[in-house]
Amino acid sequence: MNTSAVIEAKGLRKSHSRGDKAVEILRGIDLVIKAGETVAIMGPSGAGKTTLLQILGALNLPDNGFVKILGQDTTGLSDSSLSALRRRQLGFIFQSFNLLPSLTAVENVAWPLLLDGKNISESEDRARALLDQVSLGHRSHHRPTELSGGEQQRVAIARALVASPRLLFADEPTGALDSKTGAMVLELLLSLKNSTGASLVIVTHDHGVAKSCDRIIHLIDGRVAT
Repeated sequence: MNTSAVIEAKGLRKSHSRGDKAVEILRGIDLVIKAGETVAIMGPSGAGKTTLLQILGALNLPDNGFVKILGQDTTGLSDSSLSALRRRQLGFIFQSFNLLPSLTAVENVAWPLLLDGKNISESEDRARALLDQVSLGHRSHHRPTELSGGEQQRVAIARALVASPRLLFADEPTGALDSKTGAMVLELLLSLKNSTGASLVIVTHDHGVAKSCDRIIHLIDGRVAT
């Protein structure tokens, strides 16, 4: 495994407003994710897992501290630069799939490439190749409502991989699936992640999922448990 850091976070703090009060969610997080590493983030509800994932994935910015993604300090990037970083270098998988309901599977997978200005034909060719990899080539023209939960998550995995990202972020990727389907989806995700050499950060409550990772980061009350 390449031991170079793809994510370096230092002193992360984040508060959310609840009524007229600011509630501190992250209370000084330091961590490093290495190239090719698979890391689980675990902790009780309210520990700050999803907030941390969003900041590590440049979907949100910390109130204090910094995150370097592939050597770039995200706190110093413009909105357009952050969007370009997410499109070209990062892939996201969510518990609720987040597929566009009006688009077919192949269109959903190709969408990040089209947003980045890529050619439609080449983007859909790439999308079809990835749907074949997740064994959904025969369902490429079906819309999300015509697919099972497991199939939708496999489409979401293909979409996350379409731009050949160096970092994948997954927020409870098996949380909406039954145990058998969840195990199959996790095995597929890890297999594809390993074949690309990407790093993977997973938020999960599932100890079985966490045991499949190289390392577990435990959060308690917005801090990394030691």
